[in-house]
Amino acid sequence: MDNQKFIGRCVEELIQNNISVFIHAKKRVKDCGGWFDIDKKEFIVAYKNDMAFEIFIHEYCHFLQWKEDPEIYECWVEGPTILFDWVEGTDYPEEELDEALLNTIRLEWDCERRSLDLIKSFGLDVDCKRYAQGSNGYLLFYQYLRLTRKWSTKKSPYHRSIRKKFSNKLEGLEFYQDTSNLTDNIKELFDKIS
Repeated sequence: MDNQKFIGRCVEELIQNNISVFIHAKKRVKDCGGWFDIDKKEFIVAYKNDMAFEIFIHEYCHFLQWKEDPEIYECWVEGPTILFDWVEGTDYPEEELDEALLNTIRLEWDCERRSLDLIKSFGLDVDCKRYAQGSNGYLLFYQYLRLTRKWSTKKSPYHRSIRKKFSNKLEGLEFYQDTSNLTDNIKELFDKIS
């Protein structure tokens, strides 16, 4: 399917589900490329980002997670909420932060897996190897966030300078849950974008 037709199809479905769609002519919105927020009923993408279409697909897959399995989505989505509140200064017990990290990685890994499946099933014009590289950096970045209490403010974890350092195949969930995969070289990369 043509990428523009795919966007139109997705936007129509989002609107039919009472989700407001905002496409911003920026590289980043609030230090990220986009988000899906079911509580606010909004879908946002920064369309001047070098991976804007891929981010669109990723956020659409968060919508699909919610639509297809709302109970699991609601359970997992608490993870990023806790982590980002913690980054902003709210303190939590270590055990709660560790559980939030695991739920965030579960949520995001499932979303990345869905995104790659969607790209293939619709025949979208997206380089799946490049997408997987970005996904690998993004997912491992959550281990860095848990270690440093810092989000990326200079560049996205999907940025090409990060992507090129990762495998072009999406790793299994356990890879991102293993802190030993956050090597010193990877930490140095992430330091540059935070």
